[in-house]
Amino acid sequence: MKRTKQTEKMIEQVNFYLKNNKINNPFNDVAQVFMASLLAADTYKGFNFYNENGTLTTEEKCDYIQIH
Repeated sequence: MKRTKQTEKMIEQVNFYLKNNKINNPFNDVAQVFMASLLAADTYKGFNFYNENGTLTTEEKCDYIQIH
């Protein structure tokens, strides 16, 4: 399903929270609730692990996650 501009804005806000609070665990309550909501709306595309400089990394070396 295509994402609306409102959904994109909400993802942007959640990602801001995840990055600034250095949430590196996809089982975090905020991440889980939001990902479940995207799944229910059939708009979930996944998440990735990032390091401090904003590049993709592995789960073991990540500083935060971002939802896509």
